[in-house]
Amino acid sequence: MIRRALDRFETRVLAELDELPATLESVRKIPGREVFALDEQMLSRSVELSSGDINLKRYDLAILAAVLVRAEQLGDDGEEEFYFCELDGDLQPWDKEGASKQPLTSLYDRARVWVYQDFSMNYLCAPY
Repeated sequence: MIRRALDRFETRVLAELDELPATLESVRKIPGREVFALDEQMLSRSVELSSGDINLKRYDLAILAAVLVRAEQLGDDGEEEFYFCELDGDLQPWDKEGASKQPLTSLYDRARVWVYQDFSMNYLCAPY
């Protein structure tokens, strides 16, 4: 019985992995969303952030750096509003009680990034 369950799970995972390229491509085509690779500036910012007083894992630092740098790049091109949907509490600029977490709050504020706690974009912390 356990072996059958594992076999079904493995089959499902392999099928989802086969569909991954199409899924990613469909995300890329959604209006208002941008999928981008980390660039040198983002990687450099990640290193800078790691030497500061932010207690995040390396992967989270890379995501934070990418969001901040991309918002700055788009701001330089004249864009004014930036939205970041984040389910991971580590990157949300508020704690479980809703209190502001520093320095995340200041970083998002400077980059003018609005942070939402889900992808429905119904719940946001504050205009960052």
